[in-house]
Amino acid sequence: MTHFILPAVMAAMALFSAASPALSVQQQNAWREDILSFQAQIKTHHIAAFHHISEAEFDQQIDTLWSQLAALNEAQIETELMRISRSIGDAHTAYNLMSGPHRHYPLRFKFFAGELRVIDTIAAYQHLLGAKLIAINGIPLAQLQQQLKPYVNYVENQYSFNVAFAFQITINKFLYGTGVSPQLDRAEFSFSSDSGISSVTLDTVTMQQFGSLSSAYTMTTPQLSLTSTGIEGLQFSMLTAYDTVYLDFNHYPEPAAVQQHCLALQQSIKQSQLAHLVIDLRGNMGGNFYSGLALSSCLSELDQFDWLNGIYVMIDGATQSAAMANASQFKQLLNATLVGQPSGADPNHYMETRRLSLPNSGRKFSVSKRYYQFVLQPTDALYPDISYQESWQAYKNNQDAVLLQLLNHIEKNSGA
Repeated sequence: MTHFILPAVMAAMALFSAASPALSVQQQNAWREDILSFQAQIKTHHIAAFHHISEAEFDQQIDTLWSQLAALNEAQIETELMRISRSIGDAHTAYNLMSGPHRHYPLRFKFFAGELRVIDTIAAYQHLLGAKLIAINGIPLAQLQQQLKPYVNYVENQYSFNVAFAFQITINKFLYGTGVSPQLDRAEFSFSSDSGISSVTLDTVTMQQFGSLSSAYTMTTPQLSLTSTGIEGLQFSMLTAYDTVYLDFNHYPEPAAVQQHCLALQQSIKQSQLAHLVIDLRGNMGGNFYSGLALSSCLSELDQFDWLNGIYVMIDGATQSAAMANASQFKQLLNATLVGQPSGADPNHYMETRRLSLPNSGRKFSVSKRYYQFVLQPTDALYPDISYQESWQAYKNNQDAVLLQLLNHIEKNSGA
């Protein structure tokens, strides 16, 4: 068979030759076994592994990685496994780069109208908050997106790509293995801000330090005064000025927890006598969608709501997997209006995760084990009925622009 040179190797072999020691023969043999295991497990456990590429194309990628293994460092091997996983063509088939030793650059990013901005960082780099990323190691952002597109995992459309890209460029092995950075734990990030163009060379931090970062901006407008429902991942606020119950559904509990606390939730909502319901699924990347179905069953008993025009579900690019499925189901079961931005998941696609591991390295990966069709027409995302965009200007002023626009819509259309 004729072998092609792996993309990461073409971009980075010269840079890495001096920077990274070669794997020992023993290490190479261990990875060869892992690569064969990866190949076999995808074929065995994915419900339809070759829905996007052919089995021959998949095998050729494996064969090429195998043949060039002696020239690669571990980060390159792992990012090539990411590339092969991505080529399968569904978000639930992915190689987990964080399942082995890794570190992060101390930056949290978020896209606003195509601009990738810093929304959190450690104390030493607070001056970077709000700055736009324009390059890494001199590679412009647009070129980075194109160069890394084949490698970014957990992607089904452009919307989930933006979410995943913003996160994965913080992982040291990702930049190193794909040839963006010639050093494992140091890279130069360039930014544009009100004070001009600047570059800073960053060293990595531990995953624990990175995990303490989320967003330095707190959405205080509108004031929500969130209260626990007793159900993990679900809080509520009674927005009496808008005649609206707001449910923040940010991650998934078990279905039994929803059933256990349903009566208490119903009583709290009944006491409010509010007529509109907003379920916020933005940022919810999934879980057990039967929990969402249990929630819809619980809420459907409440006759106080305007079930014809008063139910809204908020979605965005980070609404994925079960959250996307539930948003689609709520549109049908609760007659909900979808509001916000397109989901990061395709409603007609291969879903649900079977988690697997490699025998020697212990690295984790996943495959899709089910297929679902949640809408009748072919599409790439669940699109909102009412489209509202996030605004950087509002975000930096701690305003939830999308929720504010929705509440103004409710107020205008209800005559409140």
